[in-house]
Amino acid sequence: MIPCVESWLLQDEAFDRLGSDIPEGRYQVTNVGRGTNFFVYGSDGYAIVNTILGNENGSWDYVFFTEKGNIIETHGKVKLIPVD
Repeated sequence: MIPCVESWLLQDEAFDRLGSDIPEGRYQVTNVGRGTNFFVYGSDGYAIVNTILGNENGSWDYVFFTEKGNIIETHGKVKLIPVD
């Protein structure tokens, strides 16, 4: 994970626990470069976000809520931007 000003840049295959690595809250995720699969898992292990970012089958960004204990998985480079 690479901290940016008011946002986070996650690399391929990043697994980050929300609430400890990244504060819980509402975020917009945007792919950087090529399209990618993006997941957020609840503390029970079930996917609460499962989307494709940035190709003909998906949107370029996605807004979602997180809570402590959620886990992010990405298969490409993405940027997380806090949303008020």
